[in-house]
Amino acid sequence: MKEQHVRLSLVALIFLILLLCVYSAARLQAAPPAIPADQPANRPPGGPTRLLRYADISKDKVVFSYAGDLWTASREGGAAVRVTASTGDKLYPKFSPDGKTVYFSKSTVNFGYIAIFYATKQGNTWSAPQPVSFTGVYRDTDPVVSADGKRLYFSSDRPLPDKSFVDFDYHLFYVELSGNKIISEPAV
Repeated sequence: MKEQHVRLSLVALIFLILLLCVYSAARLQAAPPAIPADQPANRPPGGPTRLLRYADISKDKVVFSYAGDLWTASREGGAAVRVTASTGDKLYPKFSPDGKTVYFSKSTVNFGYIAIFYATKQGNTWSAPQPVSFTGVYRDTDPVVSADGKRLYFSSDRPLPDKSFVDFDYHLFYVELSGNKIISEPAV
């Protein structure tokens, strides 16, 4: 009888520990607060700021990812302005050397789809994000513009020349740029 009581207590303790672990994991995985429909598009979500990620700096601005979208702010500080407002996570933003174009990765939650997009500064606002011309078939990510603005480097699982496609086998590629226009096919 005493053994049975000890086993039952042990099972109850294990169950409580598992329940606590699941609860803690769920709290850690909680999504950032959603932006209510009646809140202006250029305002960050209410509540405490959680995690500003993947920042890049131009001569006068900083761009970063927050709550799944991209935001810019002055290097001196001040209010952030939303660059993107769409589904999917926007990651790894990089300014062009003149600070007028932002290239970034847009992905689904599980990274089954990830592509490179860009937005351009038009006065005080940003254009709607557009995919770059070569993206969409393979997983293209991590865009970086060369210091002279003539190349866009990126990582991709597209096949190397004369090789077969291998899922999630990433390599470094580049395309030639003229302003924010892509003027070549991806090369290794």
